[in-house]
Amino acid sequence: MSKNYLSGLVALLIGISSGCTTLNSNLVEYDNFKNFTNKKIVLSPQKPLKYIIHIKQQHYVSTSVSLKLTQEQAEAFHSLSVTDANKIWINTRIRFYLIQEKQKSILEILKYFSNKGYVDVFSENLYRKKTVSEFKDEYDRVFEEIEYFNMTQPFERDELYLLPGADKYLAMRGEINLLPSDNIDFAREHFRAIIQKGVGDLETILLREKREDYVIEQVMKSDSYIVLLLYGGDHDFLNNIESKYENVGLIIFE
Repeated sequence: MSKNYLSGLVALLIGISSGCTTLNSNLVEYDNFKNFTNKKIVLSPQKPLKYIIHIKQQHYVSTSVSLKLTQEQAEAFHSLSVTDANKIWINTRIRFYLIQEKQKSILEILKYFSNKGYVDVFSENLYRKKTVSEFKDEYDRVFEEIEYFNMTQPFERDELYLLPGADKYLAMRGEINLLPSDNIDFAREHFRAIIQKGVGDLETILLREKREDYVIEQVMKSDSYIVLLLYGGDHDFLNNIESKYENVGLIIFE
């Protein structure tokens, strides 16, 4: 990475006035960063030591979960009539295409930063560092599961090539360094509280904050000046950063 580029990028980010959601007027033409209209500058310190880019995630979940099927129902899925199966499948198929479109947007952001040399990406629900081969296996398993349930609608894998996630797609190609952000015990506690007590319950909120604190701790371990965090849109990391870290910027991509 050239010194000119690095100094230019630092100037870009430092040039964002505190609390402002648009770039400084003399920097709006910098590269094509201005083209991302879905960004929101949340924290912009005068002398940033690091910038965290929170990309709001919308990801695939298991087809049986998406269809709200128990294990027994999933096993019996193929005993349904074509008409009944089609009614169930069509709504899920629409949801898949919406995820595909969201992942295209995420892919563009990830590739923008990785092409600049910022390849550290921390991902939700990733609990340990995985190999390129493991990401490839996970990617393939998504389509194996979909094809199992897909009885009635034509399905082209190329149409939904990002459904397993733009992060996994780039990781299995070796284009980004996909890193774990989550603690599995904290995540399980949080999920359990959501199910048992609801999102707005005090215990659930405290467990969410505990989980988010851990996520930011992991992100801060990266030596990269700009770090990408691919995480659910209902998570807000502003207070987790402000309460413990100084001179750390935060930009959110919706």
